[in-house]
Amino acid sequence: MNLIDRKATKLLTRSQRILADMTGEALCEHPQKAIVKVMLAELKEMLSEFEDAYFQE
Repeated sequence: MNLIDRKATKLLTRSQRILADMTGEALCEHPQKAIVKVMLAELKEMLSEFEDAYFQE
């Protein structure tokens, strides 16, 4: 695995943690949708970076 693949994999791991945090917040008795929305934006950005890095040709 080269450096770019390792960096991409780290982005995917961080994305997984954000998704877990989002799920936890969404399942709260009184979820704060604004926080979930911010986390979703961050998740989208990380997944886009992952896609660009991992699938570059």
